[in-house]
Amino acid sequence: MRYLALSLLLLAVRPAWADGAFDALKRVGLAGTWAPNCALPPADGNRRHTYFADEAGKARLRFDPGDPQAVRTVAIMDVSTPLHPGTVQLMIVYDDERWAAARGATWTHVIEIVPDSRHRLMQAVRQDGRAMVKDGVIVASGKPAPTLERCDGPAS
Repeated sequence: MRYLALSLLLLAVRPAWADGAFDALKRVGLAGTWAPNCALPPADGNRRHTYFADEAGKARLRFDPGDPQAVRTVAIMDVSTPLHPGTVQLMIVYDDERWAAARGATWTHVIEIVPDSRHRLMQAVRQDGRAMVKDGVIVASGKPAPTLERCDGPAS
């Protein structure tokens, strides 16, 4: 009985946080398109990141590396602020069928919003606890995660 009550509570709560994620993205200033260098076209080293609401109003993040066949989106299920002043935490679900093996995976991203309309990924942690970005550094390469600049005006 206890598990049934918990399951019903989770089903009742999920739409509330899922529906408010794009409004939260707008409040923290992330809605819109970002890239390492907006003056250059999208490319593998200059991926566009676009935070938007899909046709159903759900928050999404599109990654565009310049090749239409490689564009991918993820669902943003929750936006939490502030962890620390100037940061925001996103819970992301890889729901695009083009993600193949990663489809269905849940990640937590912590983004630092820096002055002059920029932000950078500080943490990216998979659901199994493995960090792919830690303290602003890409774990696999040891290189800093790129700082992204706003390519368009703030979304309304």
